[in-house]
This record gives sequence, structure tokens and C-alpha cells, in this order.
Amino acid sequence: MTRAQRLAFLKVLAAFAWADGEVEASERNRIKILFNSFELESGARHEVDSLLAERVDFDDAIALAKEFAGTFALPGARRQLLDEIETLLGAEDERAKGERELLEHVRAILQGHGPVDGLVDRMRGLFSRTLFAKNETEEDAPDPEARDRDFLAAVTEDRPGADSDLQRLCADYSRRATMEERLAIIDRMFAQAAADGPVSKRAEEQAHRVAHLLWISTAEYHGVRDRWRDRLA
Repeated sequence: MTRAQRLAFLKVLAAFAWADGEVEASERNRIKILFNSFELESGARHEVDSLLAERVDFDDAIALAKEFAGTFALPGARRQLLDEIETLLGAEDERAKGERELLEHVRAILQGHGPVDGLVDRMRGLFSRTLFAKNETEEDAPDPEARDRDFLAAVTEDRPGADSDLQRLCADYSRRATMEERLAIIDRMFAQAAADGPVSKRAEEQAHRVAHLLWISTAEYHGVRDRWRDRLA
């Protein structure tokens, strides 16, 4: 993880330490251990300590989770954060209602599943389809070609600052597509970029970013990219 991701990771944990109304010594010590392992500077420690010193409410905890998601953290880092959160909260049958609700919201943010702040509805409006419908039926689901066409249009659209949308989009696509289909989408990204000339550096970087979010390994990505080596700018 980058420095920004590590700091955002710890901020979310600090928020969850307050989920039951108080920060226990064991929770504070766990966060301290992680902070030391993350090798962050003293200024970052002050930010984390400030959160531990004053109660964090539900909305602020959600905002901190979105901040972490916005750092473009990869799936492994997101799973690690969820694991740490669940450890802090303790046994599932002992969690208070507020703790369970907060965890449910943050899990949706970090896993990229389910509507958060109307994001799914906004994406539906963009593509006029039910690609992201949470309770989508088999009959209503778009056919694979329509799904892939909409996905390709979305991930190649020039939308600065939309990393959180891209993460959600790729997470949803990964749930519905095989690895073969995901690799084919990356190949189509290169094909589309090469249609009007050499593949730009920006287009190549976007393909790499999408591949990571689709859980495609570096070796598999390079296997696709190498097929377009002669067309790279």
C-alpha cells in the first residue's frame, strides 16, 4: 500500500474502535502495532491519535471508509482492512446493532457491492441499463455482449476523479464475468485505443488500472499487453 492508503487504513480502524462508544486498550494497542509496521511519519501518528482521542460518529466513519476506497487500494488491502475491522469488533454474536450497521455500510464500500450514496443509481442513469441492479433476475440481466459493451464504454470514458466509480464498476463486472471474459475486455481496451493510431500512454495505464481491479495478475495482463506491443506509443 502507498503512504496515503496506509494512513487511510488506520483512520478507518480508529473510527471503528469507537463503534461501541469507547476505545479499549487492546484496540488502541492493535492500531499502534499496525502503525509501527506501516512505518509512517510522526505527522501521520498525530492524525490517527486525534481520531482515537475524540469519539468518531457514524457519518464520519463512513466518510473515512470512502477516503480509503478513494485511494485506489487494491482488493488485497481492502480485504485486510475488513479483517482488521472484524477483529476489532469481536465475535459476531456480541456486536451491538450500531456496530453491525456500520460494518455493513463499510463492507459495501470496500467490497464495491451494493448501493452507497446513490452511486448505483447514478451509474444506471449513465448507461440506461440494469448492469448494477442488486436484485437483478436472470431474465432482466443484459446479455454478455451488451454487458461488455457498456463496461468497455464506461472504463474508457474520460472522467477525471472518478476512481471510486471505476472501482465499483470493476467489482460488479468481476462478479458477473469469467477470467477469460475479463482478459478479453482488456484486449478490447487495447484494440479500441489502437483503432485511431498508436496506443497512448494514458490508454495503456488505464488498461493496467482496470486489469488490477478485475483481479487480473501482472503476468496475465502483460500477456494481453504484449500482443499490442507494436502499437504502443
